[in-house]
Amino acid sequence: MSGINPNEIRVAGTGRVLVAEVGTAAPADTATGWGADWVDLGYTAPEGVKFGRKGKTVKVDTWQSVGAARYIYNEPISH
Repeated sequence: MSGINPNEIRVAGTGRVLVAEVGTAAPADTATGWGADWVDLGYTAPEGVKFGRKGKTVKVDTWQSVGAARYIYNEPISH
């Protein structure tokens, strides 16, 4: 179980953002290239990429942190 350990924080260097239809298989390892069904979205802003979804959330507070430790969606995703 994780504790409060700053060595567990990972900071990404560089990367790519690729998308495909739900269910499209990803490469099994890093030596295999992405298939033709995957689309590279190209350059992103220096701040990186933020994924989100709309819906109501419930905040999970903890005694050890000022901010919420987690947000849980309590409504199904509407399409």
